Amino acid sequence: MLARAKPSKLNTMPSVGAMMKMNANSQGAYNVDGAAAGAESALDAITLMEKGWGRLWYAAVVPGADDADHQDVAAFLESTVSPHFYGVTTDDVNCLNDQDENNIAFTLQSMGLNKTAVQYSSSNPNAVCSLLARILTTRWNGGNTAITLMWKQQPTILPEILTNQEADVLMRNNCNVLAEYQNGVSILQYGICAGGQFIDTVIGADAMSLDIQTEVFNTLYSNTSKVPQTDGGMTQLCAAAEAACLRFVDNGYLAAGVWGTSGFGGLDTGEWLSKGFYVYAARVSTQSAADRAARRAPLIQVAAKAAGAIHTADVLITVNNP
Repeated sequence: MLARAKPSKLNTMPSVGAMMKMNANSQGAYNVDGAAAGAESALDAITLMEKGWGRLWYAAVVPGADDADHQDVAAFLESTVSPHFYGVTTDDVNCLNDQDENNIAFTLQSMGLNKTAVQYSSSNPNAVCSLLARILTTRWNGGNTAITLMWKQQPTILPEILTNQEADVLMRNNCNVLAEYQNGVSILQYGICAGGQFIDTVIGADAMSLDIQTEVFNTLYSNTSKVPQTDGGMTQLCAAAEAACLRFVDNGYLAAGVWGTSGFGGLDTGEWLSKGFYVYAARVSTQSAADRAARRAPLIQVAAKAAGAIHTADVLITVNNP
């Protein structure tokens, strides 16, 4: 999607359209008029894109934005109805200082935002775009296609040579970095959101949510007669949700495990989810008269157990002398 906002306080930056070799007539491009008068803030531009085309895009970056802009946009995208994810690149060396509490990584971590990821790069102002490109190209409808960002590479991004203390500061601030190790290998670490959730968990949950919505919609849309407002009809809708969940078992995002939070329906805390998910809807007879009159389905609830990923391992070796 191409958005052109005018005028803008970021108008000294090269246009996204120019960098992508696009113009207003390109396929998939949209021409968006900016603020009528005065400078348009980054938040104004993102808000405009959300209101006009919120369901047509997912991730956003704002090249050239300052820390105040990043805070505003990140907080906004955390709360939008349409799911979004925000990427921030920073070259602020204060991110490596354990005494500094004013850098953007520390600030967003303190805000607890789990729809935003920060990457530190001393040389590339768009490094987080590489991070996002890696996870956003996941083929969720494939087999064993789910990934974690930890241990991945970032082509064209120069790695950082860090001390152990600097790496620990970045980790405490939930700030990602492409780090070079003594053996010459460079890896992306830590694959984490500003608020502490792992990026693949958050983006995978959004992808699964959209897939479930699509399956339920298609069940209602493609039915040649109707989906009756009966327990049998709800079985059809629950089956649609289960079909989407099964795809996320196949791609590796979900797996069998112990349900560790509050249960619902026939699911209790501590119960083993053998399929990796559980789909439940209350009986139609429990509906209120208002919901039944409005032809609303009973709430469909999905418990999904994320498979997670192994990022580190300790090995204990015991040697017994002869």
